[in-house]
Amino acid sequence: MSRQQYTPEFKRRALELLAESGKSVPQLASELGISDNTLYGWRHTAKADKSFTRQPQCSEQALEIRRLKRKVIELEEDKLILKKVAALFSRESRRGSL
Repeated sequence: MSRQQYTPEFKRRALELLAESGKSVPQLASELGISDNTLYGWRHTAKADKSFTRQPQCSEQALEIRRLKRKVIELEEDKLILKKVAALFSRESRRGSL
């Protein structure tokens, strides 16, 4: 089995979501489809690498854009979860009708 590679942008967004969502590492990792250890590792690396976590001061407009991007990510995750649940219920209802 080959090792999954993630983009720096994906890692950064995952860590932002972790910091701002209030979700636990295992919960968020499950929602993102990654292992707990992967997310723990990214968090550890980010804390060790000060340049990774340092954010420049942003204008109000830039902050709003960032907030909206986080919201889009959150809504996309919710949509993915709902699709999975719908598929599960669909399978269950087909089994019940047989």
